[in-house]
Amino acid sequence: MADTAETVPGEAPVGPESGSLAIRRWISIPLGLAATWGWIKGAPYAFAYVPVEGEFAAAAVFYLLLFFPLALLALGLGWLCRVRVLRAGDAPVGWSAAGFAIGVAGLLLAFALSWLNGRVVTGPAGGAGIAALLGGLGVIVVQAGAEEVLVRGWLQRVLGKLVTPFAGILLAAFLFAVLHLVSGPVHWQSFVNIVLAGVLFGSLADRSGGLAAPVGAHVAWNATEDLGLGLVPNPGSGPFGSVADFELAGAVLWGGGGEGLNTSIGTTLVLVALIVPLFALPRPGGVRDPQAAPA
Repeated sequence: MADTAETVPGEAPVGPESGSLAIRRWISIPLGLAATWGWIKGAPYAFAYVPVEGEFAAAAVFYLLLFFPLALLALGLGWLCRVRVLRAGDAPVGWSAAGFAIGVAGLLLAFALSWLNGRVVTGPAGGAGIAALLGGLGVIVVQAGAEEVLVRGWLQRVLGKLVTPFAGILLAAFLFAVLHLVSGPVHWQSFVNIVLAGVLFGSLADRSGGLAAPVGAHVAWNATEDLGLGLVPNPGSGPFGSVADFELAGAVLWGGGGEGLNTSIGTTLVLVALIVPLFALPRPGGVRDPQAAPA
């Protein structure tokens, strides 16, 4: 059977590989993850030396300090591994719009399921100014963009080349969730939902051929949750405020705990419902399963 791996101009083909480049890629994975883990742990210490006042400014500066270096790390790792980290993908405008719609709809459905099975309380915040909301949106774009460049742009693509694209999605999603443990332990349901969110974003990247779709979905989900409904933190409102301020009460497994929708079974159901149809779509080039492509 002929080699059926995906080929992208300027980089080596996707699929199981061997040789010096494969060794370099395998080595880059623990090194890249260790560097990411170390910077996430170390960024608060670096931030302590930044003169900034006010909750809004402090939050904005901290997130920029945290995520810009991670995006640069991803670019360096991509150069080392010979992968195009910043691929937008096929039809990026259409896919980014589709990703945005998926993110908004998914979050609203997860919220609705938690509301139907718990209790929604209106908090004292909400009605944030346009400047604060735009600043918060800019921070979310940087955060989600840096995470997608690092995890889907570099890690998932490298894993997909070393094993298979499907395994790359799953492994990158799991490692994406593991990186969230740097800030401390999370509820087991949160970990499951973060893995599923990684599979959703990874599937969007795989089916669209780039980052436009997963970045759109990631930004939309976070912005709707944080700035639209004020669900992060739960209870309370973030440093950038929100249009509305809803608090989830009731059972922890429906979002009523401190981790909010991350612990919601509704979020799990919505993520699975969004993921399954994506695997029915062909990958770029019209191939659903690269291992089953014709010779």
